[in-house]
Amino acid sequence: MNSLIDLMIVGTQKSGTTSLKNYLSEHPDIITHPQEEFAYFTDDRSYEKGIDLAYRDYGIKGTKEQKIVTKNVTMMLKEEAVKRLCEHNPACHLVVLLREPVQRAYSSYTMAVSDGWMEKPFEAIFIALEKHHRGEYDIMFNQFIRLGYYHEQIEMLYRYFPKEQVHVYLFEDLKNSPQNVINPILELLYLEEVESVNVNKVHNKTTQNRSRALSKVIHWLKRENNPLKQTIKKILPGTLFTTLGQKVEAVNKSEVRFPKMEQSIAVELKKHYQSHNERLVELTGLDLTSWE
Repeated sequence: MNSLIDLMIVGTQKSGTTSLKNYLSEHPDIITHPQEEFAYFTDDRSYEKGIDLAYRDYGIKGTKEQKIVTKNVTMMLKEEAVKRLCEHNPACHLVVLLREPVQRAYSSYTMAVSDGWMEKPFEAIFIALEKHHRGEYDIMFNQFIRLGYYHEQIEMLYRYFPKEQVHVYLFEDLKNSPQNVINPILELLYLEEVESVNVNKVHNKTTQNRSRALSKVIHWLKRENNPLKQTIKKILPGTLFTTLGQKVEAVNKSEVRFPKMEQSIAVELKKHYQSHNERLVELTGLDLTSWE
């Protein structure tokens, strides 16, 4: 098997990255991991053990001709992880999916509520912004608002990889016309285009959970630095651990969607992001009219 990662989806959270990974996995000449995230570069313990063991743990195996595609949406937030990826393969292609930051923030918030660790109402985001302006730490700002400062994250990627290896797409484009995102990526990997992908299955859909207590336990177990998780993975193959975890999560999921964000909140947050979006356009040349 080829030992180098050819392409890594590095972000951003709640922007369709799981769907993109799964669409690409349908190509016969691509191998990837069943887990949502490939944490080798972001987890010190895994990194110290080496890439070969990580491939085994994540069920990545194939032929020398197949391309390796991995995903981790926290990569853009961890400079050391990006540095490690560059050292692993400086020729690696990076894919970034960006979602309109206000909608991304709310989607990330609903996921946190679903995971059981966020209990504040979304309008508390304005208190978080005030605390940030006073120089105080607030988890809502860091987890939901700051992640939408895309220009900061892409600037960091450019410090390690040439711009021509960092490919930025919009969530809206993947949602409306997935082939227009997938086929250019396949071309980067010198692979034949696909005529269609299974877009009927929704990946990583956020709905309200049946049990908040069970959600908290699942969220705790999924942490890479969790000692119990590390112990279980020594007993069970990584892919089996993932399969069991996904089944437990599915049982806890309901079909109840979260209510839409209040329009007044969306209007104020759009004003907050305006200057950041302008800097993103200057940096990448993206057409962001769909975000207006």
